[in-house]
Amino acid sequence: MPSQNKQLNHNVQLILNAVGEGIFCIDIEGLITFINPAGADFLGYMPQEIIGKPLDMMIKTLNSRRESCTGSKNSIFKVCRDGQVSQSFQHFFRPREGNPFPVEYIARPIVEDTEIIGAVVTFRNISERIKSEEELRQYAQDLEKINEELNNFTGIATHDLQEPLRKVVTLADRLTMTNGNRLDEKGRDYLDRIVSSIGRMQRLIVDLLDYSKTTSIQHEFSMVDINEEIQDVLSALEIQIEQTQARIEIASLPQIEGSPFQMRQLFQNLISNALKFHKPGVPPRVHIKSEKRVKGSWTLVVEDEGIGFDEKYLNRIFQPFRRLHRQEEFDGSGMGLAVCKKIVSLHRGSITAESKKGQGSRFIIVLPEKQTN
Repeated sequence: MPSQNKQLNHNVQLILNAVGEGIFCIDIEGLITFINPAGADFLGYMPQEIIGKPLDMMIKTLNSRRESCTGSKNSIFKVCRDGQVSQSFQHFFRPREGNPFPVEYIARPIVEDTEIIGAVVTFRNISERIKSEEELRQYAQDLEKINEELNNFTGIATHDLQEPLRKVVTLADRLTMTNGNRLDEKGRDYLDRIVSSIGRMQRLIVDLLDYSKTTSIQHEFSMVDINEEIQDVLSALEIQIEQTQARIEIASLPQIEGSPFQMRQLFQNLISNALKFHKPGVPPRVHIKSEKRVKGSWTLVVEDEGIGFDEKYLNRIFQPFRRLHRQEEFDGSGMGLAVCKKIVSLHRGSITAESKKGQGSRFIIVLPEKQTN
């Protein structure tokens, strides 16, 4: 039996020597009875220089304001008095040389036969972690500033770009009115193509501005009734729905926490696409439904019976300015689904699609019911 105890003590000692965290013990009088090599190294001592010395002398503790904590102010001594576990995340230890370093420690009472005989403290130097957190905070602040500047630039740039385009349109109209009858067929064709190209450029600029705006209002969240927002969308698309003789079927949809403006943008883009990409001569049909998921989220589905697409282009359709069809076939800038993806991302959700060429498309959106901070 003694040999087993000796072996056990030896194993315990090996473990304590190997751990990377600092560990030390004090007795009821506040004298250090043990410290492992890692703990002594953090403090700039050899273990034998510390053992047997008073805690206040060898391990100087500072609070979050870097004020000295000695005697009754030191929570480690309090553990010996009341037997309660003490944990700290905002204290500092002062080493033999150099500046105090931040520590995270937990102190537990040592009890023998129901009597408190001391305390054991496990601590770690969290300097690197605090440095990383500060760098991450600074990076987030820098990124937010860059995004703000980019949004401002986009707004200014799109405004400045539209002004010369409007002037070109005005001049083209004047040219048509004053000299249109003097142009031959080829000249009128060139003029029509110039006006058409300018129109596409103007729509592209507006879409780009809308895309950049989705970031600026991401924090304006409230409870949104999706049914009401879609009714507003259908009202806005009334002429397009009448022209295509579309049939829109809407099941009961949920309320979620989000941006009302962005929810309207999301469904307006999806429904507009369904109306645009319908089969020639066949009135579009659109089905919108939802399903409650586990863990407080909803699946929303927008399904059409249109021309569909090859799923090998799935990732491409959500990228800005990426189109699967020629401008001559279907008008647009290729920004609609990119805006959808950005909106869903800002709402901490996901969007994907299922489709086969000639067999319609299903856009599947998963959104949390409540936004968590």
